[in-house]
Amino acid sequence: MDMDVKPNNETMVFFDKIDPWIERIKFDKNDDMLYIFQDDTPQEIFELLDQIRPELGFDVIIVDE
Repeated sequence: MDMDVKPNNETMVFFDKIDPWIERIKFDKNDDMLYIFQDDTPQEIFELLDQIRPELGFDVIIVDE
């Protein structure tokens, strides 16, 4: 397996622009990751996530706490 493969652009955007707004991650009973965002997360971050979500190699489940 080639370990020099770069992540796709959408994954880079997720970790560069969206991840800093994630307050914490929980796991549900099926071991799915549930993302909890900071209360002051701008709407633009959620819109960006909606745009890139289909191209991410993982699910992003948002929960409101």
